[in-house]
Order: sequence, then C-alpha cells, then structure tokens
Amino acid sequence: MLLDGCLSLVLSVPGALLSRRAGAGARAASGGPPRRSSGRLQAPWARGARRARAAGDAALRPGLDPARAERDLFTDAKWRLRSAANALDPTAWRATRMWGGPPPEAGALVCIYRERYVPVVQRLVTEAQDLGLAVALWALDGVSEPLSGVTLGTGPGRRLALLNRLYEAVAPRLRGPLVFSDDDVVFVRGGLGRLLRAVTHCGFAIAQPAHAAGSQMSYEFTRVRPLTLARRTTFVEIGPMVVVSESWRHRVLPFPDDFGMGWGLDLLWHDLAREGCQLGIVDAVTIRHLATPGAAYDTDVEQQRLVALMRMRSLSNLRDIQRCLGVWRAWQARPPWDVLAVPPAG
Repeated sequence: MLLDGCLSLVLSVPGALLSRRAGAGARAASGGPPRRSSGRLQAPWARGARRARAAGDAALRPGLDPARAERDLFTDAKWRLRSAANALDPTAWRATRMWGGPPPEAGALVCIYRERYVPVVQRLVTEAQDLGLAVALWALDGVSEPLSGVTLGTGPGRRLALLNRLYEAVAPRLRGPLVFSDDDVVFVRGGLGRLLRAVTHCGFAIAQPAHAAGSQMSYEFTRVRPLTLARRTTFVEIGPMVVVSESWRHRVLPFPDDFGMGWGLDLLWHDLAREGCQLGIVDAVTIRHLATPGAAYDTDVEQQRLVALMRMRSLSNLRDIQRCLGVWRAWQARPPWDVLAVPPAG
C-alpha cells in the first residue's frame, strides 16, 4: 500500500503542478490577483502564450469564458502527462511476456449496442472473433449492417434482461469465460485476449480491466495502479466490461431480471466472495469508458434499489466494500494468492 501511494504521488506531481498553474492562470484571466508563490517567478512569455491559446479557443467557441478555456487547456495537458507516465510503466511489457497469445478457452462475448457506437463495437467484435469467441449482440435502436450477422435481436429494454436473452442464446454451446461489455469501451493497454489469459492465470471468477487515464469511471478504486499486473479485491463493478469464469457462471448467471440496469449487482458479487468467489481487477489491461456512467437512462429506480441493498448490509456507500486483498506486482512471477479455489456445487 505504501508503494502504491508513493508511485501514485510521483505520477500525480506533473498533474498537480499543472492544476496549480491552471488556477493561477484562471485568476489572472478573470482579473483576480495572482497567488504568491514561494519565490519562483513564471516566465512572462509562458503566461502570454497560454492566454493567447485560451483566447483563441474562446474565439472559436462563442460564449466560452477565456478563463474556462485556459482551464480546459491544462486539463488536457494533465491527462496527456498522466497517459505518458502510464506508458512508461513496464507492466505492459511484463504482461505481454506472460500472457501473450490466444486465451486457453475461447468463451463468448455479449454486448448491447447503440447506433452511434457501432464503430467501437465493430473493433471489439473483430477481436473477439479472431480469438474464436462466440459473439451475441442486441441492437437498441436498429440493426447495423456490419453487425447484422451477430445481432440476435433489436428494440429497447433493460440491460440485465437483454443480457440474459443473449446469454441464453450462447449458453448451450458455451465453453470458457463469458465477457459482457458496454458498447462505449475501447482498450488502451492490452486487449481482449490478454484480459482473458490474465483472468485465467489469476484465478479470478469475476473480474474487470482497470480504467486508464481519461476514462469515465464511477470509483477511483477501479483506476489502473502503476507497476501492477492485477489485484485481488472484494469489489468488481457491474461494468463497463466484466469477465465471468466458466466455473462460477452457474452462480452468477442468469442475472436477476428485476435489477434493471444492474445497480446493486456488485453487492451480490461481494456476497459470493465470502463463499470463495475470487474477484479481481486486471491492471495490466486498461480500458477507456467513453460515456459518463448512468447518463443515458433514469437512475432514480436504480439508486433506490442500491440504497435498499446497502441498508440490508449495514453499508452507507459502495466504497465501504472496496478493499484490496492482494497485489500482483510486475516483478513477481506469480500472484500472492491461491488461484485454485473450487466453486461450490449447485
């Protein structure tokens, strides 16, 4: 934990410096007094160049406040610096050596898609088919021609009910893990094959890839950790991409139809962890979630269900169950946990 904190601090320094300068620039652009620094002076030409770029952005976007435009520039720079720092992390090289090649068992991919994310889904489907995975899709607002061969149905519906229909279609011939994914997910580091091999080598029953810099996520807990291959945890989020192993599929699926979009499902998975179901996050494989979680549907009913489930467990927040039980570092040959957990019969 101490190493995680130190590494995160090092990676966050450039972003923190940029955030501090962005705040000073915003005060200057709005006419406010600059904050005094500890004896260090900023070059006048740097301030001028920054204000010029911000003013240019404001001119291109009528109604945009120059101070806000300047803050946007620094937000973008902060994201780029964090991405560059993650790119220097040797975890990807280590993971490639350990988990290169096709997954040991093909499995299946199920996904519900919208028309505007068809190009993203096409890339995911192509990779899945190259790996030998069965693919089953559901189109919410019309079947896309490039995906028509693997689209089993179309029309509106609640997420878990539609995923259950797709699972029922692939279950009779399914051998291996099941991947269910949102339509607005792209891989940043690694891919579907590496993710499936990692889940197998880690012995995870339910797992997710970590979120990369710039990803739209709900919990900081799921953000990628430096110099880390994987983490055994007490929490896996319900999306945007989850892998369920073959050995635990009968305990996880079918999903409860009355869970709508799925809020609270991660609490049921947390309960399974007490029975030996190993949950985990694969940091060696990272994704970028393109859309804000929950922005495309009404969350009131979902929130009510989640609150009720938390009260039943004497919880006030899902963060209360987000704990790390083990960390597989990039320099370690094997994970520091038992990967031979046997699922209960039934």
